[in-house]
Amino acid sequence: MEPLTARQQQVLGLISEHIQRHGFPPSHRELMLSLGLRSQLGILKHIRALERKGHIICQPGSSRGITLANRPPRPVMLPVLGRVRAGRPGRGA
Repeated sequence: MEPLTARQQQVLGLISEHIQRHGFPPSHRELMLSLGLRSQLGILKHIRALERKGHIICQPGSSRGITLANRPPRPVMLPVLGRVRAGRPGRGA
């Protein structure tokens, strides 16, 4: 992977932190506001550079379609409901 500029590292950090905190990536507008930018063109240039350098994967047509490259998906936690009988198998209740 190509090295990142300081601003690209900042954008990547914001994306990663948002995904960890909320379970989904930030929108382009959220990134723009977080960085204090006045237009979405600036954030799009950083996103394209991060994708070109292999740090993220973008889904065209989606403002939240950003996936971190080379990172395993976040595990899904499911609640366990009910009780499980303990004992030897094969015995009737």
